[in-house]
Formats: sequence, structure tokens, C-alpha cells
Amino acid sequence: VNVAFHRAAANSNALEALGIGPETPENWGTGWVFKDPATGEPNGHLLEAPMFAMMGAERQETTEEILDGIDRVQELFLRHGITSVIDQGDVGPPFRNFQLLQALWQQGKLKVRWRVNHIGFEMADMPVEAIHDHLGTLRVRSGFGDPWLRMGAVGELVLDGFIEDAWDRQPYAEDVFGEGWCGIALYKPDTVMAICRAAAAHGLQMNVHCNGDAALDLALDTMEKIHAETPITG
Repeated sequence: VNVAFHRAAANSNALEALGIGPETPENWGTGWVFKDPATGEPNGHLLEAPMFAMMGAERQETTEEILDGIDRVQELFLRHGITSVIDQGDVGPPFRNFQLLQALWQQGKLKVRWRVNHIGFEMADMPVEAIHDHLGTLRVRSGFGDPWLRMGAVGELVLDGFIEDAWDRQPYAEDVFGEGWCGIALYKPDTVMAICRAAAAHGLQMNVHCNGDAALDLALDTMEKIHAETPITG
């Protein structure tokens, strides 16, 4: 499986393991399974929801593998003259990336400056009443840390897709996806509101992904309402 985020390329073994075959509908919830138009067989191109399902079925890295990966990627960054990076991928709880980077910081093993965000995928289907306490388990506020390691934001909160599935007000790509295709909204408005409200309450910034104009409308409308409750400008 090759995951390029928003989409994945999966071989036949991976498709079989996930139960994706000719009978699988192309429209998979908040995602799409692309098929060969001549045979009806899935061609391995997965968009959004089936990609996340594929990622969830993969073996999770051990702590030792993550630490080894951090060490190797830091050397790669330095070889290319990169001295500051943002980790968008911390999920949880437990929020392993920040904890492991803290351990490396204590050991003096950080070679580049790190800002760690909490991407928050697990909150997409979480009951809205659980989100406030869930974000509280981060136990740090945005800006916590020092120049070598700092807590960033909640996000990138991915409200919609990429090129094929940006959430727009007007239909597009109907020749591929069918009549009325406006892209994919990956979060419900009530969930976005709950996440942003909890982030403001816990002193956490938001980092929001919007490609389509409908997604941008949702982000701006939400931020406006949250700002009226809890000022979010510095």
C-alpha cells in the first residue's frame, strides 16, 4: 500500500484483505473506490474513506520503529538543509509522537526543531459531547515547549479532500463521479464546532485544511461563532 494522503494505491492482496472487489460500490461513504471501466474490477486507487480503512488495517509501528524513523528522518532533513519541521501526524490518545520527542529532547537527541500538531482524525466519528474531554488529554497548550520542541495546533483538521474531492458549492467532475458531485465533506458541522470550541477552551490553536469553497465557508462560519464565545485572536 502506498498512501499519499487523501488517496492510496493498493495492490490486489491489500484490496482482498479489506474485502474490496467487483461487487464493492464505487461510492464508499465519504470516499471512492476507483474501478477499471472495462472490467469493473477495482484498480487499486482509493480515495478518502477506503484509504483510511486501509491505513487502520495496517500494522502499527512499535515505539522502537518510531524512534528509529525519527533518527533517520532528522539526518535526512539536515542533509537537505532543513532545520525546522512540523509533525502533522500525532494521533491518540495516547499521543505518542509528542511524548517520544519529549524523551529525545531530554536526552539531547533532537537535531532539528519540531512543532507537533494533533491531526485529530479520531474525532471525526466521535460523539460531540466526548470531544472536550478528549482534547483535554493532550494536557498541553499551543506554544508549550522551547525552540527545539513546541506544541502546535489541533489539525490539520481535514474538512474536505484534495483535487478530486474538494468540497465545493457547485458540482464538478460529474463525468467521473456522477451527477451532483460536489466533493467530499469529511467532518459534520456539529463535529467541527465541537472540536473548535474544545480547542479554544483548552488553549489550542486550530490548523484547518480547506480546498473547496464549501469547506472554507464551514471553517470561517465556525471560527466566527467560536470567536464570539471565546476570543481566539492574539
